Amino acid sequence: MGGRRLLLINPIQTLRGRRQRGWNGNRFVPPLSLAYVAALTPDHWHVRIADENAGDDTLRQMRRSGFVPDLVGISSYTATIPRTYQLAAHFRSQGIPVVVGGSHASALPQEVVRHAGVAFVGQAEGAWPRRLEEVYEGGMPPLEGLRLPRRDLYPHRYFFDAVLASKGCPYACEFCSVWKTYERRFLQRPVDEVLAELARLRARHLFFVDDNLTVNARRAEALCRGMVEQGLKKRFAIQASMEVGLDEDLLHWLERAGCFLVSIGLESTDEETLQHVRKASNLKVGVSRFREVVSNLHAHGMAVSASIIYGHDRDTPETFRQMEAFVAESGLDSVIHTILTPLPGTDLTERLAAEGRLADLPLPEGYTYFDAHHVAYLPARLSPRELLAANRAAVQRWTSGPALVGNLWRTWRRTGSPLAALAAFQNNRWAGINARSSAAK
Repeated sequence: MGGRRLLLINPIQTLRGRRQRGWNGNRFVPPLSLAYVAALTPDHWHVRIADENAGDDTLRQMRRSGFVPDLVGISSYTATIPRTYQLAAHFRSQGIPVVVGGSHASALPQEVVRHAGVAFVGQAEGAWPRRLEEVYEGGMPPLEGLRLPRRDLYPHRYFFDAVLASKGCPYACEFCSVWKTYERRFLQRPVDEVLAELARLRARHLFFVDDNLTVNARRAEALCRGMVEQGLKKRFAIQASMEVGLDEDLLHWLERAGCFLVSIGLESTDEETLQHVRKASNLKVGVSRFREVVSNLHAHGMAVSASIIYGHDRDTPETFRQMEAFVAESGLDSVIHTILTPLPGTDLTERLAAEGRLADLPLPEGYTYFDAHHVAYLPARLSPRELLAANRAAVQRWTSGPALVGNLWRTWRRTGSPLAALAAFQNNRWAGINARSSAAK
């Protein structure tokens, strides 16, 4: 094979040498960001993608195939950075340069340089084709005219294809790294370009990977209207803020375009907590209307998946009981129980560090515990052990066999959509597997 060789890796999270399961270790959605990097790579390069989350063992596959890369690119978030550094050490020992991008590299580029050699900060569209540097500064280039991702390089088939319509989020939640990575910008692809890409896709079931597709509600509405007018006949899931459930026009077009599941960041039902963590989108809706949001989404045939964060400074053991009561009363279809996590670069981490409340974990190995299933700081009104045990008990109750079957039936009844019910069921099932896999280590 002539030309130069590029290996792009989507690393899996490992805990004590064992691969994680749940969403990690499933062919849920493909590594779209790597497909975009491949599209930006000059044509004389031969590119391969290794997706460890879909079951690939990168090093074993390289030995079997004889594919020896001239350059390795790895996209990593904090919980996968120990595995990333392990892979980087292997390739660098063979004289192969490694570039690491993703949210962790953007937050801690100098750490990444020490362990991997090259850090990529910002967006690949801004700098990837340049010659090798110690720190790439990709910046925040506009999303007009993006090259189509190299989906032909995906190493597996996936449950959903992935589509990007925007990047970033204008909100500034204390615990979130997204707005920090994107400098609080909301970058948008032209609607006509997204529609053109959708028209080319053979896959019918999609996941929009946007952190918040509906930040610009009228633009999201235009996208859905275009899908309907062009007869694209897709079924898709999105991530959105709470306001989506109170926008009747947007709900109408989401339903007509084929949206079957909406993931929202519920986080807490305590208004003081939401103010403390600056969850502006939820405060705009108001805690008293959370149930209305869920009901409206159900009325338009969409299941509701909500992430909940435990371990805020006002949380006590009673918080778990109150939240589980709310989950039952509100009719949420899928619940992701998580633990507050001080991700690098966030305002939360800065505050906890100033207060002397960050856990004394050996880094970078300890980053594997920054996965929202472990306690990496000192909670205010719970001991770390209490918080961990209470969260795992909540997950167990929600994802037990009878609970999974009961929630499947209830979602079907509320939405009238078998696909919405199945998607919520799989969300709950994978969440349970993921949490139990973490708990076993």
